[in-house]
Amino acid sequence: MNPEAQHWQQFIQSLTDRRQEIVRKANLPTTSHRDAHDMLCAVPGYDFAIDLAIEYRNAAEGIPA
Repeated sequence: MNPEAQHWQQFIQSLTDRRQEIVRKANLPTTSHRDAHDMLCAVPGYDFAIDLAIEYRNAAEGIPA
């Protein structure tokens, strides 16, 4: 994996970790319904960013879209 692709892979991992942390916190019994809703509204944005970063990583490696 070249340095640019490695950079994107690390970014993908950080986004994925953050997304999982948001979902975990939103599902805690101590999290209010309103706070959970606010947290979970961010998840589609993370999904979009992860998908886009995967495309950039693949492009950096010469993998066609």
